[in-house]
Amino acid sequence: MGKEEIKELLQEFGLPENKADYYANLEINDKNFAWLSAFRFVRPLNKSLESYKTEYGDILRNRIEKGFSISKVESELLEKGATPELLGDFAYEIALTAFNEVLYRLSDPAGGDYDLEDEGESLPSWTLIERDSNGSRNERHLTETHSLIPFSNL
Repeated sequence: MGKEEIKELLQEFGLPENKADYYANLEINDKNFAWLSAFRFVRPLNKSLESYKTEYGDILRNRIEKGFSISKVESELLEKGATPELLGDFAYEIALTAFNEVLYRLSDPAGGDYDLEDEGESLPSWTLIERDSNGSRNERHLTETHSLIPFSNL
């Protein structure tokens, strides 16, 4: 794939044009890190995350109008004056924190092991490695995935 194709694909994923151009350049020139694969990996998480800001309020309001049950937390917060949109914003912040914790752990297998003897250096670890469309490993790593979402903040 050429730079323009990669840039267009990244824009389809939801990146702004200037960031799509920046990451397309990295994808073309970086021999160690697989930027397009990293964005493909986090894209569904980003879509889920963004839905809290754009859809959650309407979904919650619709559930209430149709008589469907809502969670105890949702019910209590609404009774205390929170709006469905505010609950969506709150859910967004919680989901972003959780996604970032998991993605950081995937990117840095030793990052949370400071409490282990020798910080876990002697234990097995992991890495995310890109595969091409034929399933062959090319040894480029997916990195910094925790810093790639939300796309709107890039």
